[in-house]
Amino acid sequence: MNKNKLLPDIWRSLLATLPVTVRRQVFFKIKKLLSQSVKSSQNKGLSGKPQTNVPQNQHWHTWWRTWFANHPLPEPDFQHPLFNASPAFLTAIDKSGKILAMNDTMLRKLGYSRREVIGRDYLSQFVPESDRDVLAQIFQKLSQKNETTQNCNRVLTKNGQELLVQWHGKPIYDPQSQQILYFFGLGIDITEKERAEDEVHLLQKIIHQVSETNHWEDTLKISLRLICEFTGWDFGEAWLPVPGRNQLEYATAWYDRNSRRLSDGNAPMWEHLAEFHRLSTQFCFLPGQGLPGRVWISQQPEWIRNVSTASSLEFHRQALASQCGFKASFGVPVLKNGQVLAVLVFFTVSYQEEDTRLLKLISSVALQLGGVFQRQQAEANYRHIFENAVEGIFQTTFDGRYIGANPSLAAIYGYDSPEQLMAELTNIGEQLYVNPQRRQEFIQLLEKHNVVSDFESQIYCRDGSIIWISEFARGVRDARGQLLYYEGSVVDITQRKHSEEQLRYYACHDSLTGLVNRDRFMEKLDEAIQALQAQQISGLAVLFLDLDRFKYVNDSLGHYIGDRLLQELSQRLRNCLRIGDTLARFGGDEFTIVATEISDLRQAIAIAVRIQDTLNHPFPLEGHEVFARASIGIACSVGKTCSPACQPEDFLREADTALYYAKNQGKNGYAVFDETMRLVAMRRLQLETDLGRALANQEFQLYYQPIVELTTHRIAGFEALLRWQNLQQEWISPAEFIPVAEEMGIIEPLGEWVLQEACQQLYRWQQYDPSLTMSVNLSSKQLMPELVDGVDRILKTTAIDGQSLKLEITETVLMSDIERAIAILNELKKRQISLCIDDFGTGYCSLNYLHRFPFDVVKIDRSFVSAIATNSRHGKILPAIVSLARNLQMQAIAEGIESLPQVRQLQKLQCRYGQGYFFYKPMPAQVVENLLNATIAKES
Repeated sequence: MNKNKLLPDIWRSLLATLPVTVRRQVFFKIKKLLSQSVKSSQNKGLSGKPQTNVPQNQHWHTWWRTWFANHPLPEPDFQHPLFNASPAFLTAIDKSGKILAMNDTMLRKLGYSRREVIGRDYLSQFVPESDRDVLAQIFQKLSQKNETTQNCNRVLTKNGQELLVQWHGKPIYDPQSQQILYFFGLGIDITEKERAEDEVHLLQKIIHQVSETNHWEDTLKISLRLICEFTGWDFGEAWLPVPGRNQLEYATAWYDRNSRRLSDGNAPMWEHLAEFHRLSTQFCFLPGQGLPGRVWISQQPEWIRNVSTASSLEFHRQALASQCGFKASFGVPVLKNGQVLAVLVFFTVSYQEEDTRLLKLISSVALQLGGVFQRQQAEANYRHIFENAVEGIFQTTFDGRYIGANPSLAAIYGYDSPEQLMAELTNIGEQLYVNPQRRQEFIQLLEKHNVVSDFESQIYCRDGSIIWISEFARGVRDARGQLLYYEGSVVDITQRKHSEEQLRYYACHDSLTGLVNRDRFMEKLDEAIQALQAQQISGLAVLFLDLDRFKYVNDSLGHYIGDRLLQELSQRLRNCLRIGDTLARFGGDEFTIVATEISDLRQAIAIAVRIQDTLNHPFPLEGHEVFARASIGIACSVGKTCSPACQPEDFLREADTALYYAKNQGKNGYAVFDETMRLVAMRRLQLETDLGRALANQEFQLYYQPIVELTTHRIAGFEALLRWQNLQQEWISPAEFIPVAEEMGIIEPLGEWVLQEACQQLYRWQQYDPSLTMSVNLSSKQLMPELVDGVDRILKTTAIDGQSLKLEITETVLMSDIERAIAILNELKKRQISLCIDDFGTGYCSLNYLHRFPFDVVKIDRSFVSAIATNSRHGKILPAIVSLARNLQMQAIAEGIESLPQVRQLQKLQCRYGQGYFFYKPMPAQVVENLLNATIAKES
């Protein structure tokens, strides 16, 4: 069924004049309202009276037709929902031009209430003056002909804006008298549509005109003019960033739309604007400064409603703008790839609230200008490149003749001019390429892809010399796809090729020694492993060599001598190898060797022996004779199965483990890896892992061994001894974990914890006996200037007197840096702390150094105590040590006392103090506490 037939003739004729989409919108709006009316009027008619003549099951189409038959338009109900709900403008105007009705849609768009428009003259209030005569003529024609008319005119809103409306009007007659009752109009607001079309036209016009210029300033001038003409704004200007100066300066591009108008003072406005332009050129804006600077830094458009009343901070040129009569202003950035290329600023002499749509439009224009700038820049760059290209540019025929060349190409090939090149070089394939097949390969690639890039070849120059070139070319074809010629460019890459060769060399060689480097060594080792797995070689061995005490060469003689030593050493190592062996500098003073065809372990050992033999001879370097010693670790495949999973890292790790073992055995030796070393290495790794968290987990404990007075057996003090029971309840020997802690760098916090804990314990025990002392051992890593501050802090927090603390240092610790050790010990002595030299007689300390160190106590090593009852040389040393200590006014404490005869011998020697299992074993703090309690109880 044709739904339009359901409507009376007037509605149908008006709907027929509308566009299809609008017609559907109006129709379905009416349909929705009528459907709702049917539901709410089952028991009550639209007039509010009972409506019993409409059956309950009557279809709404039938009801609609009945309703329209009872409500003809000549006597319309302008308050009915159908009238007010229409999305189109609906209005009724009597013959005198007065408004009889206006629907809600039109009222809302124009900004009026119904009371403000009913009875008002339509032409004078709602039509711009310039359109009134035309519209009056349209009403005159409608009065004479009973037909629908269509026209498009502007309608004024309450705030003075203009809407463009497409009207469909028809006179409505009285059925009896045939006199015109009123004019009925249905209008569609096409303002946005027309504006959108105008905006598209503006964008197209700008792009078209600026595409004809190659200069950025001209592009800006054209854009400013077209924007001002389109928007009706009076003045446009541009601000450009100054390269390297971080500021905006006034561009030469500007536009004045009002140059022919007169200002209120009867002076040509263009004179004011010319002055505004001239003075503006004296301004510059930093980022964030003024309107241009703010737009520049924010990269967003900004609107100012009235620049004449703005503050000077908001608008720097406020006085100038006020003189010219400017009011509203806005700025828009021209962007490309996140960079501001220019800031466009516009002015008008009228107040303008911010127009979001206008800002979006000009921003779109600015975005297009950014693309234009990029194109212009690319074109300028291309022209510059072509005119000043260092690359050779050519055009050639299919059969290998040059039809075009630039001077650079002639220079690359050794010709005096392009003309000479084209005259003499007539067969590219045979005359140019060293390998004649390259021309054919070049043509085949072009035929297949139409473009060839990075085509590298060796060619003959005019003088017969050979160089490397890289070509880029493409086929140029006509509209039918037929090949016309080839064009492209040539770059001389001879130097690059030489550099690449050098880079390839240095990528796999050490620059100092010329040996293979770590990466290349790993590749060679991997190749050897694969050969072994394929049974192409009988076996292989990896030797890992590390110089002993190489750091001292650098520190004493300088890095230059150190480098020279590495160079000379590399040459000697080469002479120790067999043909086919690979020597590499692995890093620093480390060297590695992969030896193939090793069928017997003795062959690998022989290489290590030859190396150590050659190192027995000094290296004469710059007037110095330098000896170099090395430790060597060996990993060998002999007697093992090299599984497919075997990796170079496996051999290297085994050799490194053996090297570590060799160093621990006294250096200047070699060691062959075995599974025992693996277990030791794994034990060490686990030890390091556990040790790293042991302090935080509170796994450490202090045991205390009493130091007794030998004549009375009275406890005079204690030595704090560190013990470690890990989370697996395993007791770890200090001899095992202390060196590891020193290497890991955690001995400092661990030593501080020991000192803190021991002093706290001493404070509690001095409540039993104030004369008790506490001895604490120091590691070599602790003997640093920071130690003094740490001791001060601990003495303060534990309230221990310095005289109660004894710090024990071994001879080895002292000899690593004698002067520093003396300075630190003197600082400790200022705190009244007693200093003990531990294990005296087992280290390297001479009597001269012993005299210089401010020691108070000598602790005699257990090895001398155990030999006291013998006639051995050790047994005769102990009396000398006791006598030496007495002569130096130092106390002597004997360690490791295990028998009564030893006690009696020490008493005879007048050694006052001692400690050992004969008296007490080291014990936990609680056991010591019980011992002190028992002692007090016994004495009392």
